[in-house]
Amino acid sequence: MAVTAKFVQPMAALNTAKLPEGDQWLCEVKWDGYRALALKRGDSLRLLSRKGNDLTRDYPEVVEALQSIKAKTALLDGEIVALDDHGRPSFQMLQHRGSLGRIAPSSITLSICSTRRSGSKPSALEKRK
Repeated sequence: MAVTAKFVQPMAALNTAKLPEGDQWLCEVKWDGYRALALKRGDSLRLLSRKGNDLTRDYPEVVEALQSIKAKTALLDGEIVALDDHGRPSFQMLQHRGSLGRIAPSSITLSICSTRRSGSKPSALEKRK
């Protein structure tokens, strides 16, 4: 079964000199990787860049890991990150992974936007994080 979920443009970070205050704000770590959406329906899974480009063939390791999600349908908003020998994110390792050999990226999920299991209901943003 092909994935037919509609692409959703992910929200971009906003550069600011002062962090907003208040309980209505959440902060996230800057991982320095490739932003990606994972669209799952049944056994089909596609990875898309924040601009909608298909990344599925570029990151088979991430696709394989995400196949284990038990939900029948899911939309995940995350970042594909490669960690160096010291556990630090390395964007250069992702950029040059073809010349460096197969580097297994670490997929860091930022938010589960939507999942569908029988009887499931949407969760609050804080719970999805």
